[in-house]
Amino acid sequence: MFRASIIADGKGQIARLGSELASKGLLCSIDTDGKKTAQKVLGQDLDLVFIAIDGKPASSEMINLAQGIKQESHLPVIALLSKEALHRLDSGLIVDDFVVEPWDATEIVLRAKRVLGKTEDTADRERI
Repeated sequence: MFRASIIADGKGQIARLGSELASKGLLCSIDTDGKKTAQKVLGQDLDLVFIAIDGKPASSEMINLAQGIKQESHLPVIALLSKEALHRLDSGLIVDDFVVEPWDATEIVLRAKRVLGKTEDTADRERI
């Protein structure tokens, strides 16, 4: 079972998504606390982070948060984008993957597994 954190501005749609992901084996905490969230994420034992980014001007804070988490923790980050926020991908948004609304829990879990497969440390594994 994977452990993740979903960082979002509001809990409405995200709470439902968190429940759907949990039913598929991806345990998610939901954080809406902005800068305090980054501190919490760095202090948790997580496998990856999801950041919800909408098309609103305030979404720049979420993009900065994503960059900070990637730099400080080196955790994989997957962006949960609204259609209005797609243009953010061209503006220097550094994420490992993204999913566009409407979010499908099955797709998100598969993308998470794909990203985690890329970042697994293979140094301790026996090579054949």
